[in-house]
Amino acid sequence: MKIFVALVMAIFAFAATIVGALYLAGGFTQEGMQKLLGIEAPKAQEAAAPSEAQIPEVVKAQKEREEELNAREEALKIEEKRIETTRLQLEELQTTLKGLIADAAKQLDQADSDEQARIQNVAVSLGAMEPESAAPVMEAWPPKDSAIVLQLIDEEVRGEILNAMKPDKSAAILDAMKEVSAPKAAATQ
Repeated sequence: MKIFVALVMAIFAFAATIVGALYLAGGFTQEGMQKLLGIEAPKAQEAAAPSEAQIPEVVKAQKEREEELNAREEALKIEEKRIETTRLQLEELQTTLKGLIADAAKQLDQADSDEQARIQNVAVSLGAMEPESAAPVMEAWPPKDSAIVLQLIDEEVRGEILNAMKPDKSAAILDAMKEVSAPKAAATQ
């Protein structure tokens, strides 16, 4: 019986040595043990492939999706063309608008120049008149208009015209002269 126990212990030690070696080598896994013992591993379920009955439905759905994508692509192309057309129209309108603004600015400048020339002519005419004759004319105008014209007349003549006016009218015109200025281009003529 001692021999039997020694033999069982030797077999047990041998098995423990093999298991330890497998564990250290990384081969002590469930699959490795099943291979070692000759046990078949349960088969993993394969990915469910469409059955032959489902294939026409999948193809039909794929074609529908493709048609939908093609329709969307066509709609996008049409929208891109519309946007490009609108962009070109906006650029054309912008160019036209810039031209109109430039024309309006030229016309305003011309109108200002014409007005300044007329004011300068009035100032020259009033400056050439006798102060006693020019004073009643300027008293009839609004103080602001009189102030603009008087600024274009020589200082000495301006003083004589203001002296010839009624004091309340000359005071109103002098007050207006503080708030208005003579036209710039006409002052140099």
